[in-house]
Amino acid sequence: MISAGALDAARARVKKDKFRVVTFDPPIADKLASAVQLGICDSIKLFTEPPPKGSKSNFGLLAYDWWIKQLTNPRARMSWEKEFPKSRTKSRLSQFQY
Repeated sequence: MISAGALDAARARVKKDKFRVVTFDPPIADKLASAVQLGICDSIKLFTEPPPKGSKSNFGLLAYDWWIKQLTNPRARMSWEKEFPKSRTKSRLSQFQY
């Protein structure tokens, strides 16, 4: 098990990152089922309702459409071909032995 001090030291090594440590009490058993159900409903709303804030391409099915276009268009800045060039991918795959 990793000590709390070791975790704090690892998180603090990047000075510009701001963080805080939060601890929680165990969930209240009577409220747990409804909390999980509400969380699932909120997740579904990201796909069925307008996005909460920001670009439509950040949430729901429109986000998947955006990523499909980015990855499959060879001229896009974040295309699969630019992110994972064949020569680099082949050399990485050759490191693995089965």
